[in-house]
Amino acid sequence: MRTINRRTLAHETARVLDAVLDTGEPVEVVGRDGRAVVILPRPQSALERWETQGLIEHATLSVEEFDRIGAVDTDLTAEEILDDLRGES
Repeated sequence: MRTINRRTLAHETARVLDAVLDTGEPVEVVGRDGRAVVILPRPQSALERWETQGLIEHATLSVEEFDRIGAVDTDLTAEEILDDLRGES
């Protein structure tokens, strides 16, 4: 992990942040009093990991297209519909 002082961060913030994002390597920032903080990239969320791995896809219908599907009248309850979708009926 690279270590820089607080003054360097103040003068080169954009460059430091870009380096962290580009390389994924954290940077330790040390003040005159010896206290330190670490700047590191945010870890990917589960959703981002699944998208990267191709496990999920974004919806292909726009809101307008979805609205055109329309409602269906049925005597079934939501629980019965879900049971059917799960193969539990």
